[in-house]
Amino acid sequence: MPSFLYAALAKCVLAVAWWTVRVLAAKFPTNALMSGVQAALETRPAKLLVLVLDITLIDVFLFFAVVATLDLYRGFSIFSLWTATLFLFLLVHMVMVAHSDIKKY
Repeated sequence: MPSFLYAALAKCVLAVAWWTVRVLAAKFPTNALMSGVQAALETRPAKLLVLVLDITLIDVFLFFAVVATLDLYRGFSIFSLWTATLFLFLLVHMVMVAHSDIKKY
């Protein structure tokens, strides 16, 4: 499996874990386990890992956006238009997410 798929999978798992812990910690604020896990996810190394995954995904989406746009330029089709739009949207979204994560770091 290519490395960008590992990065995307790790980012997804980390995001789900982060969201789940925040919801559970808000629902059960006196639970020591949830408080400990939330404290571990709020450390600088955890936030740095999120930034590294963001940058990895930005590189991947930039590559695929360029390839899809070149494909669209060479021969118009609905599929190439859809693919270029999708990857450009994902690229912009990841840049916004990375900007948000940098502010948190």
